[in-house]
Amino acid sequence: MGKAAFLQNQTNIRIYNQVRIIELFKEGPKSCSDLAKILNLSNTAVERIVDELASNNIVELDKNPEGQNKRGRRPDIYKINKDFGVVAGVDLSGRDAIICISDLDNNILARDEVKNVFIYDENIFNEIGEKIKRMLQLDCCEGKKLLNITIASPGKINPTDYSYVYAPRIKDYSTTNLHDFYKKMFGVHVYVYNDVNIGLIG
Repeated sequence: MGKAAFLQNQTNIRIYNQVRIIELFKEGPKSCSDLAKILNLSNTAVERIVDELASNNIVELDKNPEGQNKRGRRPDIYKINKDFGVVAGVDLSGRDAIICISDLDNNILARDEVKNVFIYDENIFNEIGEKIKRMLQLDCCEGKKLLNITIASPGKINPTDYSYVYAPRIKDYSTTNLHDFYKKMFGVHVYVYNDVNIGLIG
C-alpha cells in the first residue's frame, strides 16, 4: 500500500501523525505549538495527539525545560518518556551477531554479541534470544517493558510475512521465519529487514 492510499483512512492519518510527532520528540523536548508549526497542523489536532501519547506514558511533561523564559505563562513542554520501555536491535549482517537494547530516546543501554557466525541456525537464534533475556535483567533495563525487536538480516526477505526468499547464510532459510520465532519467544512485535533496507530505514 502506498502512502497516498494509506492516508485515505482517518485512523491511518492519526497513526501517521503520531509517528511524526514521536520522531520530532526524539530530537528534543517541544511544546504543542512548536509541533504544530513544524507539521503544519492545528494546535488542537496536535494537542489531541500529544494528550493521547501522554495518557499512554509515551511522552511526559518536561518539568525542567531548558531555555524557557520565566516571565509570563510558559507553554507546556513535553519529552519522550525514556522509561516507557526499551527496544531490541539485532544485526546479523556481519561476521558477528550484534545485539543492542536501547530506550525510546535512542540511547543504547546494553550491547552483546555472538562472535564469528558464518551460518545462522536455530541454535544461534536461541542463543541470541537468551542474550536478549539476560540483557533485559540488567540494572539499566530491569523493570522496563520490551516493546519490539528489529532484526537486520542478510538475504532477500518477503516484506509481507518476513519469510526468506533467498538467504545462503541462514540454514534452512526456506522454513525459517525470524518474525515468528522471536514473536513466540517474547510476545512482542518483530520486524525483519534486509541489512541494506534497515540501513536506509535507520
